[in-house]
Amino acid sequence: MQGNENQEEKAWWLATKYVISDFATAQKISQLMLEFSKQLETSTELVHSTCSLDEWKAYKRAAARIYIEMFVYVLEPLFKKHSSLKPPDWD
Repeated sequence: MQGNENQEEKAWWLATKYVISDFATAQKISQLMLEFSKQLETSTELVHSTCSLDEWKAYKRAAARIYIEMFVYVLEPLFKKHSSLKPPDWD
């Protein structure tokens, strides 16, 4: 477990240190990530409505990992650096 925590710390440090500086690029990345978030949610709903409970649970866990990576390591640092990009309902 210790190794995973160290990797996560390093990933967070890199994400916050090397966050995108160019505002136009940050804005486009923000838009793409938020759109992807909606698509990921739609895909989860699709699996829930068409697959077995076990398949849905497995898919939901995998989708949750993607959400976490995207929000913690991409969007949070981006919004910290470019606060004007943060959606009003973000917090």
